Amino acid sequence: MALVALSSLVAAVAAAGWILWWRRAFSASKLGSIPYLKFDGDDSEARYTAESRTIISRGYQEYLKRGQPFCMRNPIDSKRPLVILPFKYLDEVRSAPQNKLSLPLQLDKVFSRMSARVLVGPELRDEWQKLSLAYVSAVLKAPSTVRAKYHPSLYWLAKYLNPDVKEVLKFRRQAGQLLQPTIKARLASSPGDEPHEDAIQWLLDGHRAKGRTPTADDIAQNLFVLMTASIHSTSSTALSILFDLMDHPQSLADIRREIAQVRSQNSAGWTRHALSELHTLDAFMRESQRVHSFTQLTVQRIVASPWTFKDGLSLPVGTQLSFASNEHNLDADTHADAATLDAGRFLRRTAAADPSSQHRLHFASTEDTLVWGSGAHACPGRFFAEEALRLIFVRLLTAYDFKHPADGQQRPPDMPRNFNIVPNVMAPLLFREKGI
Repeated sequence: MALVALSSLVAAVAAAGWILWWRRAFSASKLGSIPYLKFDGDDSEARYTAESRTIISRGYQEYLKRGQPFCMRNPIDSKRPLVILPFKYLDEVRSAPQNKLSLPLQLDKVFSRMSARVLVGPELRDEWQKLSLAYVSAVLKAPSTVRAKYHPSLYWLAKYLNPDVKEVLKFRRQAGQLLQPTIKARLASSPGDEPHEDAIQWLLDGHRAKGRTPTADDIAQNLFVLMTASIHSTSSTALSILFDLMDHPQSLADIRREIAQVRSQNSAGWTRHALSELHTLDAFMRESQRVHSFTQLTVQRIVASPWTFKDGLSLPVGTQLSFASNEHNLDADTHADAATLDAGRFLRRTAAADPSSQHRLHFASTEDTLVWGSGAHACPGRFFAEEALRLIFVRLLTAYDFKHPADGQQRPPDMPRNFNIVPNVMAPLLFREKGI
């Protein structure tokens, strides 16, 4: 037993030593002539958490608009600067092979309930909603506490010592236990049995198509990945759009009329086809997202093997790169009067476009925006988010009136955190059912 313990200790020390050597080797490597931008004076991690857009905006104007990359502090790993590329490299990045550049509140409740119905079916919906909300909250909290308490070479200890990580693992175990009877029954079902239209079945079919028999824990983790990626981003987007609607009462009235008209013309209810006819709502959602994006950077990649662009720019293994999508959206060279929310902007573009390409200008499109990413790794859940948001606003705008607590109030300032941009979730709003 002593020999086993000693060998394990030696292996752990060796692994930690290798990690430290590798990180130092990378940090000492050069990123060619790529300029590194930082804050003057206070260059602390806390300042980047609140003010990273200042650096990105400066780099966008000084370098990206001139076709040159720049790099800056990486909030995930301070030893490896994050490279921000100009848009001339976008086609090469999104078409690069995976082995070269790899992709490593109440609205929460509304969307999590909708998601739970689609993901696990009606039988497990209520239990899964509670569990998934708890899991997402825990999994978003854990990384920051781990980074604050442990050296990167000791992250592996967190699952044994850190209470936040233990909480995440607890919810994963509970999810596996919840899904176990359903997974067992589905795996034992015959091909002729009634099909199930939910993500559990889609994931089971996907695993089995690759010759794998997944466990309940496997499916639970797959589902949690989907939920983590969708709940907060979709609910935050809904709140952001609502803030903008409150500042544009004419658009709000136009969208309410459109909803009433489309509903009167579709006796089958809110099908996907009916939702697709909400053109005014869709255009407003897209313009709101352009002006108030939920992220400053998109199309993140990490260099998996030495990479050289066509113009000679070379990036070493381990380099993390991205594109300044938010600055691009707010650039007057990209959009006329870019800083202004123009509710008719995308309605006009759609009307002027060839009918065969009009579908490329809807909310979930990646045609001329990077909000959803780009290429093969563009957000796969964006179409689900699009339909969910339309349904949320159909219900919200037809059933409720809402206002700020004080007359004359407008959208509260967004809350930046690292590279994320979050609407002010603490701002109070007044709601009442229509007719009361």
